[in-house]
Amino acid sequence: MAECGKCGGAQETGFTLDEGYGTRGPAQWFAGEPQRSIWTGTRMRGVTKRRIVSMRCTRCGFIENYAK
Repeated sequence: MAECGKCGGAQETGFTLDEGYGTRGPAQWFAGEPQRSIWTGTRMRGVTKRRIVSMRCTRCGFIENYAK
């Protein structure tokens, strides 16, 4: 089990929920600067993406996010 960098307490794994128009899913990290798209708002084709994993300390509540 991972250890909190702030207080040394135990961390638990979780995720941040991303809600869009009619959709829900784990938040994601995208490489580079956002590129505007007329059709979807942000261009996503060819962009590296990673799911964000959150670690929460059970003692102090500090949250760290990782894009593994």
